[in-house]
Amino acid sequence: MSGASDGSRRLFDLRTLISWVIGVYGVILTLVGWLDTPQDLEKAQGMPINLWIGIAMLVVAALFWWWKRIQPLH
Repeated sequence: MSGASDGSRRLFDLRTLISWVIGVYGVILTLVGWLDTPQDLEKAQGMPINLWIGIAMLVVAALFWWWKRIQPLH
């Protein structure tokens, strides 16, 4: 067995880091998309792309968090 304890391995679980980073960017994009001006929507041909990508990123972050919860490191 290596010198790393279970607590330190769980602390550096990449799924946690990935879910946090994607989640933070998802929140930012969702807010930006929610506050898009008509000019911003016109540039994207009427589609609130920031809003949809932000929501998708929040879903991906939730999936990483869920994966970490159902299959923790041993």
